[in-house]
Amino acid sequence: MSSSIIDFFRKYNNWYVHLQYHRFNLLLSALVILYLSMPVIQLSFPGPDHIMGRIIIAALFAALLLAVIFAISRRPLVFRIALWLAVPYLVLDVAVVFTDNSAVEILQHVINIVFLGFISLAILSYVFSVETIRFNTISAALCVYLMLGLLWAVVFSLLTFIDKDAFNMSFETNTEVSEKMRFGSGDSIYPVYFSIVTLTTLGYGDITPANSFSRTLASFEAMMGQLYLAVLVARLVSMHTSQSFRRRYGGQESEEPPPPDRKN
Repeated sequence: MSSSIIDFFRKYNNWYVHLQYHRFNLLLSALVILYLSMPVIQLSFPGPDHIMGRIIIAALFAALLLAVIFAISRRPLVFRIALWLAVPYLVLDVAVVFTDNSAVEILQHVINIVFLGFISLAILSYVFSVETIRFNTISAALCVYLMLGLLWAVVFSLLTFIDKDAFNMSFETNTEVSEKMRFGSGDSIYPVYFSIVTLTTLGYGDITPANSFSRTLASFEAMMGQLYLAVLVARLVSMHTSQSFRRRYGGQESEEPPPPDRKN
């Protein structure tokens, strides 16, 4: 009996270590699922007031928060701060779904921006601290890029509470453009779409900033996207060069051991 219990916990620990080794791969998967789900939600539950669209977006973002918490759980201080930010956000997220209170929604946006910004910096510090390139490291770098897209989407959504005329949509004829630029509803694809095309400096022009404040923020996001890619590529090249040198001359390979064999 005791040996079977020990075997169970040993297998559980091996699985946990294996998942930790691929923690940023899991986080990247959660981010991709969130991004790909948004157009499906918009087609299925269009409009900012559709309760089902809000519930699904809230559930997907809650799953993303869990993946984030798991990904940064190796760093105790970062883990605690992330929890302190995630808990009030989830409470406000539920309140926003079932109430129509602008003050609660604004506070939720602010906490979301702080959370995404903090997590992006925490993961970025990991990317720049490791010395060996693995797929998990590349996934961490991609996570930061996608989370920056979400962060700026929430910033643009928050801006519509301040100025309803902050954005123009060439394909939208009614006056409630600000409602479609609200993150957290079934139409969340619109602020995310604008954020991504700005971050990548693609800029189709179907959604455009309409005042000086929104134009300034969009410019900052475009510069951040370009600088991030330039610095990231330089860092990855440096890591690859250092890794090749250590392999050739017998240096230490990595500070992060591979996952254990799950069969044991």
